[in-house]
Amino acid sequence: MSRTHRAHAGMRLLARRLHVSELPAPLVRVERNMPIPMRDGAVLRADRWLPVDGDDAPVVLIRTPYGRGGLFGVLFGRLFAHQGFQVLLQSCRGTAGSGGVFDRPFSCEVDDGHDTVAWLRSQSWYPGTFATAGGSYFGYTQLALADAAPGEHVAAILAATPLSTRDVAWPDGTFSPGVALRWAAQAGGDPAAALRNTLSAGALDRKLRRAVAKPPLLRTYQVATRRRLPFLEEWLENEDPTSLVWKEQDLSGALDAFRGAVLVQAGWYDIFLDASLRQYAQLRARDIDARLTVGPWTHAGVGLSTVNDSIEFLREVTLGAPPRAAGKRVRLTALGSTREQLLDDWAPAERTLTYCLTAGRLTQSAEPGAAESASRFRYDPGDPTPQLGGPLLDTRGGGGRDNRTLEGRADVVTFDTDPLPERIVIRGGIRVQLEFGSDRPATCVFLRICDVSPDGTSTNLVDRMVPLHDSGTSMWTVDATLPAVAAVVRTGHRLRLQVSSGATPRFLPHPGTTEGPTRARKRFPAQQVIYHGAGHPATVTIPISGEA
Repeated sequence: MSRTHRAHAGMRLLARRLHVSELPAPLVRVERNMPIPMRDGAVLRADRWLPVDGDDAPVVLIRTPYGRGGLFGVLFGRLFAHQGFQVLLQSCRGTAGSGGVFDRPFSCEVDDGHDTVAWLRSQSWYPGTFATAGGSYFGYTQLALADAAPGEHVAAILAATPLSTRDVAWPDGTFSPGVALRWAAQAGGDPAAALRNTLSAGALDRKLRRAVAKPPLLRTYQVATRRRLPFLEEWLENEDPTSLVWKEQDLSGALDAFRGAVLVQAGWYDIFLDASLRQYAQLRARDIDARLTVGPWTHAGVGLSTVNDSIEFLREVTLGAPPRAAGKRVRLTALGSTREQLLDDWAPAERTLTYCLTAGRLTQSAEPGAAESASRFRYDPGDPTPQLGGPLLDTRGGGGRDNRTLEGRADVVTFDTDPLPERIVIRGGIRVQLEFGSDRPATCVFLRICDVSPDGTSTNLVDRMVPLHDSGTSMWTVDATLPAVAAVVRTGHRLRLQVSSGATPRFLPHPGTTEGPTRARKRFPAQQVIYHGAGHPATVTIPISGEA
């Protein structure tokens, strides 16, 4: 069944709000519920959006588990069709009318993606090449079909995309209820419900916290999901990064199949920022036409903030439109700035500032303080240090937040620079080196860098959780590079290193034992020590750029 839609005032208003400058195709049509057969007999459903006279228009394939109506139908179907593209918007297996069962997310996307491309190539309206687009799970489905027809796959837009399900479940090697359990609770049985459940996010927050509060999570997770989810149990049970579960769903090698142009889009507060920067670096190492757009966005904000960026890229690659910035591969908007910067390439700054830890301070000195000293705190997994801002899956509460309330807790230690005598621009990964002790055989340390304004507002810029496994001595040398960031820190502001051992429920409270954290039945408070001074060098090294 086909329906014709005319661009109207509401669509033009949406386009303006998304900074899309024009709608060159005023009339579009849609063919709904097209059947696409898979090799095992399942039939997946798709909607085909296109200009009314656009049977030879470039094809953009988008595969999603979140349904084809509502926001996704408008953004990826109708809006892209108004830009002159044919869009095949397909529902993944077991979702929104497609056959099969969505019981092991991510696991069927390679076969189903290849079968979809084979079907696409047999259609009379297929022009011989295609592009793909989308973020998060949509991005993973693009990686899954990367080698289906490399010579015909001329463009891909990978927005906020994981390379592996381990990026979802165990970021930084610590299980993340705030990402994996939240997503499973929202989407595990009915992915399209993830959008509807956003409206009841407060209730889900409470269920999530109750599930995390009482170990073992391997049993209590159903407080949040309300049903058993075998795929989530696989994620919970496999802490080992070499597990076959992760290898089967690791698509980092798929990047080697791409031959066309690739646009990687990311946010400084996105949960998959590390993965996005790895994608760009891996593609550039092969001399692929790769582009990178990064801005001050959370996971949910990347897609909505880059719609025009996506359209301009597709128009350039598939329609021959002039490039927006010839020769400039990187579009970068730093934290603390509203100005977009165009760069030849992405590379961390070469100049660095090094600060040494002393009691409560970061001093710019070549050597640590002469006196041996230590900062101590008690971490109680029964009253864990809470998450505040940063890279969250939830649409609420992420990004840069005022950390003063958090920093007032007894289980958070801070170290400050003096007010900066001049503005600095951070670009790259901040490195933190210190010696950390505990009275428990295993624990973790959470490191965060904040920008502190003259009025005391402490805004988080970047952070990382570092698991500390059994060392035999309960003493660890921590050498952690935080995710890359670009940030403008103004004259008179201070930089702050924040050290704790938790960010719950973003990360699971550490039990203080060598038992797997998702299986542990008991959790123990830990007396933690940050050593600094003579004999215990502790430093923060910050890459500094000239402009942003």
